[in-house]
Amino acid sequence: MKNSLIQLPFLIFILSITLFLFYSCTKKENISDQNQAFSAIKLSQGLNFTSPNGDIIAHNSDDFKKILIRSFSSGVPEGFEVTNISFKDVPVGYAAIIEYKTTLRSYNILAITNYKKLKYAPNSIQKKNLEGDSTIITFKCVGDSCCRVQGTITQDSITFGCSCNPCELIVSRQ
Repeated sequence: MKNSLIQLPFLIFILSITLFLFYSCTKKENISDQNQAFSAIKLSQGLNFTSPNGDIIAHNSDDFKKILIRSFSSGVPEGFEVTNISFKDVPVGYAAIIEYKTTLRSYNILAITNYKKLKYAPNSIQKKNLEGDSTIITFKCVGDSCCRVQGTITQDSITFGCSCNPCELIVSRQ
């Protein structure tokens, strides 16, 4: 009985070390994947991260890349390059249209906004993750080559949807 009481702390110690090592190795893999995605994103020269009314999407290109990485939960597409950022006129905040290309598609759109009055086109939303407290919300459409984010701005709201069917509008809070 006394031997088993002495061995119990030793076994707990060994188990703790094993779990710690396993967790450490897993975390390094995730950091490595994120760093690889971070370096794979290309940004064209002269992109402006500040809206005409002074709201800022990101303070620098690294912050902007972090937003992009979080927008693609399944990973940033191969050959990802942001080619243009344009801003739509909204009463408060910003609504940015991010144009990008990938190895598979020469033209894609991602919308990013911090405008609070949002609507979704009927029958367009498939996935929505609005958990968290960030004010940044991204919209992207996934589907055929004609599938692009589109929106309508009125005095009191922005309505987002996709340009064709079948398309999947993915909405996520950053």
